[in-house]
Amino acid sequence: MYRSRYHIFIFCACVVFVFSACAPEGQQMYDRIAELQEEGQFARAETLIKDLLKSNADLNPAEKRTLEFELERNRRVRNDYGLGEQELFDNLNRRLNDLTREEFDEWLEEKRFDELMIDGEKRFVNPSVSNLFFRFPELRKRQKNYSRESRQAKMALAQARELKSISKPGGDPVRLPRRCLVNQSIKLKEGFVPAGETVRCWLPYPVVCSTQGDVQLLTTQPEFIWITHPTSTIRSVYMEDVVPDMGRLQFRIAYYYTAYAYYQQVDPDKVSAFDKTEPEYIIYTKEEYPHEVFTPELVSLSAQITQGEANPYEKGKRIYEWIADNIKYSYAREYSTLRNISVYCLDNKFGDCGQEAILFITLCRIAGVPARWQSGFFMFPGDEGMHDWTEIYIKPYGWIPVDPYMGIFFTSMTEDLTAEEREEMRDFYYGNIDHYRLVVNKGHNQNLYPPKEHFRSETVDFQRGEIEWSQNNLYFTDWNWSIDVEDSGI
Repeated sequence: MYRSRYHIFIFCACVVFVFSACAPEGQQMYDRIAELQEEGQFARAETLIKDLLKSNADLNPAEKRTLEFELERNRRVRNDYGLGEQELFDNLNRRLNDLTREEFDEWLEEKRFDELMIDGEKRFVNPSVSNLFFRFPELRKRQKNYSRESRQAKMALAQARELKSISKPGGDPVRLPRRCLVNQSIKLKEGFVPAGETVRCWLPYPVVCSTQGDVQLLTTQPEFIWITHPTSTIRSVYMEDVVPDMGRLQFRIAYYYTAYAYYQQVDPDKVSAFDKTEPEYIIYTKEEYPHEVFTPELVSLSAQITQGEANPYEKGKRIYEWIADNIKYSYAREYSTLRNISVYCLDNKFGDCGQEAILFITLCRIAGVPARWQSGFFMFPGDEGMHDWTEIYIKPYGWIPVDPYMGIFFTSMTEDLTAEEREEMRDFYYGNIDHYRLVVNKGHNQNLYPPKEHFRSETVDFQRGEIEWSQNNLYFTDWNWSIDVEDSGI
């Protein structure tokens, strides 16, 4: 199970510490809150936080907000661990053939599920059933309605081979365009905001970058107030609307954009060393709190993986392959509940696409390979969903895409390709990318504009959107979201 090393990174330049960084009692109190949360003593943590807020009237706004977020973290973790033992068994029994209680009890004993004692009650993370099949692939064939077919894998393979067929050795990168129509919406559930109140909404919108462009806004509902700059590191359409008498409210945007598949044959012998005064090197090889912190364990692992290798391209490939071979994919608890994502992913040896991406970035930066985040959506037809990946900077080639999740996908999750095809695709996603993507973010932990007044629902990424009203943030449980894509001929 996850054990957060909060004492390593709880102080950082971008997080204001409660009370004062020079007050030992303040540090001890904050560490105590984290300890209680990690131990599942949420009621005691909540009481402690409320007592601190009540008894320290001189807290500045940032200190108060830090403590208030710990109350919010309590609530969000409780929401993520929504399953009791019997409910988990019932859910699993609906998905798995021939499950017995004895077998289930053995799996509990083996700690196959993410569990947390919350105030004396054993709770399990919501996607526990799906995660069991990711982590223990031998169980997949026992699923009811099991199918080994993967449309994603076949589509990606076909595209990779098309790119290779038109590529020339030593030539310029090859790009294949795909023009899409996208509809995205947020629908507020009834009862969370009174009629007559104003709701503020930020919906994701495509950035303009090397693998994406020609963005054309069609409609917004209601009329938009602000659209972030095309090359922003986090791009959104901002709107406001008043809740009608019936309590239902919807925000919607529709737009066209063009995505480009990218393929380039990198020659490792042509890769040159970095000038360590270059902005790309200075910015993208440094620690980025709180999730890309150079802990002793991560420093040791990066050195072990890249030992004896000086070429930055080959260093990055070693790290990519280590993750593909050693990290299992799993659906995640909400990122805002995690204190250090790279540590979480390494400790558990599992994570979702974004957690794998942040682990990759951290290990690369430690090794002196500039690396950065990209995220938005997978846009495979009929299978749209949130997705995160990375880029690394390699001279003289510039920024090239790397998708650590796809390395794992073709290593241990794909069952309907041959071993040779899986190896081909694993290699493809180190340095190349498909055009089934929508890029919204070119960095994580970025700030929305206009700024939110209340806490973000997602503090690391930005994909589903954000909404709030005068009294508080509206969390993911308070609204529904959707995204749909259609290929366009225009």
